[in-house]
Amino acid sequence: MVDIDQQIIKRRRNWKAVVLDYPDLISEPVDNSECCYCLTVPQAQALIAVAQTFSWPTRWANFDGNVDAIQAFSDDIIRRLIMSCCGDEQQTIPTLTQVTENYDLQISTDGGDTYYNDPRDPRLTVPTIPPLPEDTPDRECQEAYNVRKGFESAVSQIAEVLGATLTLLAIATAIVGIIGVLLLDPANAYRLIPVVISLAGYLVGVTSEEYTATFTDEVFDDLECIVKCLVDENGHIDKSALIAQINATFTGIPRNTFLMLAYVLGGIMLDVMAATNGGTVPEGECDDCDCGEACPNFADFEVAYRGTVIGSPTAHKVTVESTFASGHDVIIFTSHPEALLTSTDYSDLCCTMYIKVTTGEVNESTRTIRCGNNYNANLDVESVLLDGLNITENDYWIQLSSTAGTFRVEFTDTPNP
Repeated sequence: MVDIDQQIIKRRRNWKAVVLDYPDLISEPVDNSECCYCLTVPQAQALIAVAQTFSWPTRWANFDGNVDAIQAFSDDIIRRLIMSCCGDEQQTIPTLTQVTENYDLQISTDGGDTYYNDPRDPRLTVPTIPPLPEDTPDRECQEAYNVRKGFESAVSQIAEVLGATLTLLAIATAIVGIIGVLLLDPANAYRLIPVVISLAGYLVGVTSEEYTATFTDEVFDDLECIVKCLVDENGHIDKSALIAQINATFTGIPRNTFLMLAYVLGGIMLDVMAATNGGTVPEGECDDCDCGEACPNFADFEVAYRGTVIGSPTAHKVTVESTFASGHDVIIFTSHPEALLTSTDYSDLCCTMYIKVTTGEVNESTRTIRCGNNYNANLDVESVLLDGLNITENDYWIQLSSTAGTFRVEFTDTPNP
């Protein structure tokens, strides 16, 4: 029979201690960068227990005797295992979330000092799919029809929610469930609840019947035509342009609902929806859609007769700064420079352009030449300085002037939001 002393000796002989290399981990580490690891609570607790022994000199090889260094190393490991996130030295700073004015989802891990776009936003992580093939018959109409069917389905399901739910939080949660299916990422759709709450306040107190009654066939026809006219040569839909057109076309519940869906789905999911087969397009479905003449590519030529182009024009937008002439600061802008040099009728070249003053002030009347008129037919446009300087008539020659000094104007083929 083995006595107690022999049992203790045997245990000690078989026990192996974990020995750490002091230079590798403390005095001369090769990599001291920070990383985050996912651990369960029991796993963290087990590591905390083990880390307490790292303050013992017997646990170190090549140790130089600096007991303060190994104590600090042990304490820091324990602190980090207790913390809710890496880098939180106070151990009390939560992750903050905010929704921007453009309905982007942002987070802050420093108590709100800085915010950045949440990389877990499901609108950013949703998988992309190729657009419909170029040889798809009337691809623009097919994509517009697909989006229409997707929006119709969402509107129908939202109406069902209103029949049973009254609080904003409950409405938003239910809508996120609907959007989650469309996003192909229902597990993370809950992150969009703050975004939907920001957009869905108009639904509180609205009955299902009141909601449904506002969505006539004409409303969805208009939406379908808007989308058809926005599909570019790559099968892509510009979310910002869609939002601007929704603002300019609809009012009330349809406007608010379409905006909510556009913002909450995001650009990637709009393209996915457009490429997803919504069924066979009925014959003549888009025949009544009048997309008008596309504005020319502003990047192809000099677009300011008076004024200086700022930066690099894109196909759909150019910024021009005024020049001083005869006591006024003036911009003369045309989508067709040749129209300034002749009295020829350029009505076949016209498109609708929109204006936004970005710097300075335009305080004098604005003059334009509209489609169907020649150079000698200058026409005053009343109230052009209202509503963000939108010019809704078809124009190809625009003059802006001011006595208030230099100003800058953005010309685009997309309505101002």
